[in-house]
Amino acid sequence: MTHRLQLWWARYRRNATLDLPLLALLLAACGLGLMVLYSAGGGDTGLVLKQSLRFALGFAALLLIAWLPPAALRRWSPWAYAVGVLLLIAVAVLGEGRGAQRWLDFGFVRFQPSEILKLAVPMTLAGYLHERVLPPSLLDLIVLGALTAVPALLIIEQPDLGT
Repeated sequence: MTHRLQLWWARYRRNATLDLPLLALLLAACGLGLMVLYSAGGGDTGLVLKQSLRFALGFAALLLIAWLPPAALRRWSPWAYAVGVLLLIAVAVLGEGRGAQRWLDFGFVRFQPSEILKLAVPMTLAGYLHERVLPPSLLDLIVLGALTAVPALLIIEQPDLGT
């Protein structure tokens, strides 16, 4: 098993583009956050364990995304954008959380679709511009504005503008 893990890690390191100093700062910030949570929670380790699990899941997602080639991210970003917009529409119809319509409850997890769009919108805009000659034309600017306005208007409809 160890040999397989070493092979996987070697292949991952060949394909991934990680900024190690930035990664070290991220891990330090996560560690500091866990210490503050432990202190603020009065020594409750349950909160720290839950947050540690969330950090681990986020770190796994970071490693996966770092491993993907940029062309794949460019190809998938319009799909992530479309799913995010559809989920925002679903929030307008079905969602609620603490008096504001911004969450979807799937039973095992409560989810805020606007989080997908925090990544999908800039990636979609960058993918669109990647295929164009710069500087962008007026038509390109209108398309970019529309791509930004659709999720923005759906989020403005929600009482929570923290996103």
